[in-house]
Amino acid sequence: MAKFHPPECFNFGNPAEWPDWKQRFSRFRMATKLNKEDEECQISSLIYAMGKEGEHVFGSLTFDNEGDDKKYDAVIKKFDEYFVPKRNIIHERARFHQRKQLAGESVEAFIRSLYEIAEHCAFNDKNEQIRDRLVLGVADKEVSEKLQLKSDLTLESAIEMARQRELVKTQMKDIDSPKALDAVQRERSVGRGQSSGRGHSRNYRSRPGGRGHHPRHRGSGRYQGHQARCQNCNGTHAQETRCPAKGKQCHRCRNMDHFASCCRKNVNEVVHEEHESDNSLFLGSVTTCNDNSEAWNVKLKICGKPVVFKIDSGADTSVISDKLFYSLPKRPKLSPVKGIVSGIGGVVKCEGEFKTHTWHNGNEYVFPVHVIKGTQTSLLGRSTAEKLGLIKRIFEAESVFGTVGRLDCEPVKITLKTDAKPYCLTTARRVAFPLMGKVETELNRLEKEGIINKVVKPTDWCAPMVPVVKRNGNVRICVDLKKLNEAVKREHLMLPNLDDISPKLQGSKIFSKLDASNGFHQIPLDEDSCHLTTFITPFGRYCLTRVPFGITSASEIFQRKMSELLKGLIGVEVIIDDILIHAATMHEHDERLSKALERIKASGMKLNRDKCEFRKPEIEYFGHVISADGVKPSYARIEAIRELPAPTNVTELRRIIGMINYLGRFVPNMATIISPITELLKEDVAWTWDFPQ
Repeated sequence: MAKFHPPECFNFGNPAEWPDWKQRFSRFRMATKLNKEDEECQISSLIYAMGKEGEHVFGSLTFDNEGDDKKYDAVIKKFDEYFVPKRNIIHERARFHQRKQLAGESVEAFIRSLYEIAEHCAFNDKNEQIRDRLVLGVADKEVSEKLQLKSDLTLESAIEMARQRELVKTQMKDIDSPKALDAVQRERSVGRGQSSGRGHSRNYRSRPGGRGHHPRHRGSGRYQGHQARCQNCNGTHAQETRCPAKGKQCHRCRNMDHFASCCRKNVNEVVHEEHESDNSLFLGSVTTCNDNSEAWNVKLKICGKPVVFKIDSGADTSVISDKLFYSLPKRPKLSPVKGIVSGIGGVVKCEGEFKTHTWHNGNEYVFPVHVIKGTQTSLLGRSTAEKLGLIKRIFEAESVFGTVGRLDCEPVKITLKTDAKPYCLTTARRVAFPLMGKVETELNRLEKEGIINKVVKPTDWCAPMVPVVKRNGNVRICVDLKKLNEAVKREHLMLPNLDDISPKLQGSKIFSKLDASNGFHQIPLDEDSCHLTTFITPFGRYCLTRVPFGITSASEIFQRKMSELLKGLIGVEVIIDDILIHAATMHEHDERLSKALERIKASGMKLNRDKCEFRKPEIEYFGHVISADGVKPSYARIEAIRELPAPTNVTELRRIIGMINYLGRFVPNMATIISPITELLKEDVAWTWDFPQ
């Protein structure tokens, strides 16, 4: 039996190391079968291994019951109580939040270190804290930026992406090294039948342990010297070599010079979509997906074995794992990959590709499959899924998307109160000189699109214009309609909220969201009402021909028009300019979505492509996240509340309480929890913002 030495003496100057040292001694105790000995012997061995100071600490311990000082577990427990309180949680958390990936440190070592430090930080959600520290502390800033852009990022996916990125960078370094390039050139020359200079080129390719045989090596013997698969015999041979199918009759179509396996008659062949710019393929995901919905899976028989594919409309090609490929009963030969195959985390290791036949709904299909090293998920690419009829392009007509449309409906009339007093401004507000050109350009654009018209005749109403600078540097033209709003009769239509539509979502698993582009500006305004919206600018007076954003009744007007437009459509809900389509199955969802789009297209309305989302198992709608599991608060809204600065007065406090109450349904005992905050609203309570708040 091997001899084991006890761990080094315990460092009493760093009590935080006690759990690790105790674990090492426990391994030593089991490996040497010390645990079979008398308990007093085990205690003596423990104290001896700890070092000289261990005797003094043991002598200072007080035990609850007589005889516990001779029980190993009781002694260990006392040592735990002695060392653990010495740990400073604040210090441990500071260490954790300052931890960054060191130069030369691997991602694996960095992650392991985060786990070790987090053990002593008493975090409520340890995984969330490790995820955030990994995102901010990883040395590769490109990976950090990509991770920060994922709103639904989990610790597992963050670790997977960081590991994959590091692996790809390492592989690229190996490929670019002079030795690797020399080896590739040598293998290529051997594959062409040229002498390698060592007199054993033939054995080099056929030897089981040789590099030319190993499937991991690009340009290996498995790829037959980079020869493409013959489209007539499905084999690989030099162009000058006679094809085995030459002069043979096909059993399927009875034509000559090809085998039945390569016959094109009644066989739907799928060609994967390659990027013309760089001849590369992109995969939406090559990791295990948590979405196990049957709507996104399909079982196809590949080379004699049933394979469950996940349908991925974001993948340029279909993929399976190398492990699955080598388990196929009728395993085909791999062809070399043309170009680069990459996933979300960067370039992936591709073993090669092959073409396979399969049957679906009584039809035969041929499509390419790439074999990926290390993945656990089989993906069915966009082109293949569309050819098999599993997905379809719903938006054949681009006319449904655009900047602004015009709803084919009766123009809206603004009704004034009987005692309304006209308000007319005769002088335009000053506009900063640097913005003058941008304001003029925006006014010209709005006039060209028919949203505003030039006004030359006198009007009773005239409001000021306020230019607002956008993030991109352009300006938004806003009209201050405060005086007009005081005189407008509102419709007082009750706007629906999520409580009204959530019961209708019961059983739905697939969701889409449509967003009207510049919603209010798509509803025409009555000609007599247009002049009520007249506003003055340094470039003259204009009036709106569409429902203005600043008018108080705009929300009610738009809600009424949208409800009329989509009335009678099952599984279609609308709150102002956000349209939600939901269904239990993909087929049912697509039917409902098509009907909604047809009606929207016929009405003349335009949708904002950037804000529309389609076929999602989970979707954010009206400040909440909707999925098959129900309704939960929006991640962004929760984060916004967390990041709010502390209020300094009652007005700011009321705004914060309003935001919190919006999510009150998700917080049990809400009134009790926020009582320290609401107490500050009382007149007889002095303002203070301290620990209770």
